Amino acid sequence: MLVGLTGGVGCGKSTVLKIFGELGWFTIDADSLVHEIYRDKSMGGTFLARWGEAEITDSSGNIDRKKIAEIVFNNQGELEWLESVLHPAVFERSAKIIGRCKSDYIMFDVPLLYEKNKAFVFDLIISIWTEQSVQYKRLMERSWSINDIESRNLRQFSQGDKLERADLGIINSGPMGLLREQCKILDKKMRTIQYGKKKISDR
Repeated sequence: MLVGLTGGVGCGKSTVLKIFGELGWFTIDADSLVHEIYRDKSMGGTFLARWGEAEITDSSGNIDRKKIAEIVFNNQGELEWLESVLHPAVFERSAKIIGRCKSDYIMFDVPLLYEKNKAFVFDLIISIWTEQSVQYKRLMERSWSINDIESRNLRQFSQGDKLERADLGIINSGPMGLLREQCKILDKKMRTIQYGKKKISDR
C-alpha cells in the first residue's frame, strides 16, 4: 500500500510521518529528497547556471536553500522554474526507493500532492488539518513572518480543500497524545484494506 501524506505548511506532516515510521511504516520525506538534490553535484550545476554561485551558495561553497527561497518566493517565474526541476527529480528518486522497498506499507510525505496533480499515484491519501491560530503560532516560532505564512498559504490549496479531497484525515491542533492516537487508529484501519503497491514510475 502506497499512502500519500499531505497538508498545509506547519500542520505537522513531519511529526505524523515520524509516528507512522514508529508504527512500522516505511516512510519517505519529500523535503529530505530535496536536500539530497541540492547536495547532488550534477544537479547543483543546474542551479548555479540559473542563479550564479555568489547568489545561492554559503561560505563553504554549498548550495544554501534559504538563499534560493529568498529568490523564488518573491518571483513567481523563478518559483515555477525551480518546481519544474525539483518535482520530477523528487518523484524519480522516490520511484527508485519504492522499487527497492520490501515493505507492504509505504507512506510518502508530499506537501504539494494535490497542487501538482499527484493524487492518482497513491492508493490512499491522508491530509492533516490544524487550526489557523495553531498553524501561525508554530510557524512564527520558526521565525516565519506573517507575510511569509500568508504568501505560502496562497500558493497552496486551503487546508479545508485538501482535507475534503483526501480519503482520510488527521486533526492536529491538540496535544501530542491525541495526534498519536489518531495515527494508531488510521494505522489499524489501513492495515485491513487490501491494496497492491503502486509504482510511481508506472504512473
